[in-house]
Amino acid sequence: MTLINRLTTQNKGLHQVLGHLEQDLLNYLWESDEATGRQIFDAVSLKRQNAYHTILTVLNRMVKKGLLGKKKKAGVFHFSAVLSREEFKHLACQQAIKSALSISRSNAISAIVNLLSQDDPQSIEELEYAIEQKRRQLKEKDSDE
Repeated sequence: MTLINRLTTQNKGLHQVLGHLEQDLLNYLWESDEATGRQIFDAVSLKRQNAYHTILTVLNRMVKKGLLGKKKKAGVFHFSAVLSREEFKHLACQQAIKSALSISRSNAISAIVNLLSQDDPQSIEELEYAIEQKRRQLKEKDSDE
């Protein structure tokens, strides 16, 4: 096995930052906005074989992690996602890139550009546009101060 294969994650997408059950729970809440533990269990148990207690335990851990909110209404706890799906994806990407930058700024930037050009050369133009937009924002901020 080469070094590159050992560094490559086996998980794709949000499974890199969430377990499978956590992702299923979040997906349900992103679609439902808010639900009780029982409602979530009933929906998720259609495709998973987890016990009700397991679902509640994971939901409560997700509350402690700051992924979910929890409110009591009429004596029953209701759960909701703290971030929208897009906000969560943005934050997860931001944290992954921040981690890569902490290893080596220049190598992380080079790797991002190389990966973008390999997957979709058009995305290089998107990156240039995003950089130009950020430069404008920073110039405007500096001129306001």
